[in-house]
This record gives sequence, C-alpha cells and structure tokens, in this order.
Amino acid sequence: MDYVPHRKDKTLIALYSPRQTKEGTVSAPLFWHEVNEDLTPASFTIGNMVERVQSFECPFERYFEVGNKQDMSKLLEMVKGRDP
Repeated sequence: MDYVPHRKDKTLIALYSPRQTKEGTVSAPLFWHEVNEDLTPASFTIGNMVERVQSFECPFERYFEVGNKQDMSKLLEMVKGRDP
C-alpha cells in the first residue's frame, strides 16, 4: 500500500488516472506477482492500459469478494496501536 498520500488533506489518485509524464504513464493497480525488482512505471501507459485490462483483467475486479475473505484483525489492531 502506498501509505504516503493517504493522510489528511491529501488528494488520492483514482485507478487508471493518467500522470503528467512524457511517457503518458497511468496509475495502474497491480497484481502481487508484478511487484518485483523489474517493476517500472513506464510499463503502464495510456497506450497499453486497455489491452492490459482486456488481457489480464483488472486487479480490482474481485476487490469486495477477496476483501470479505481476508482476516484483517491483526492489521486493524496494529493501526489502532495495540498488539494483536
């Protein structure tokens, strides 16, 4: 999770929002297997985003389904400042 922009008075960028870069990069949600040392923002652009979603689906497609199955109790306790 990119925690830096998630605080009071910050604006969040929506999924698939274009960034102001010369490459035309896009704020792309990722699958966990894509998060590795070869990851580069230049791989996710306005030019390839539609094909990416059509080929691999959107990582957020099953967001609520997966979220309902996850046990977040330990994380919530940590956020609240208590030991799990």
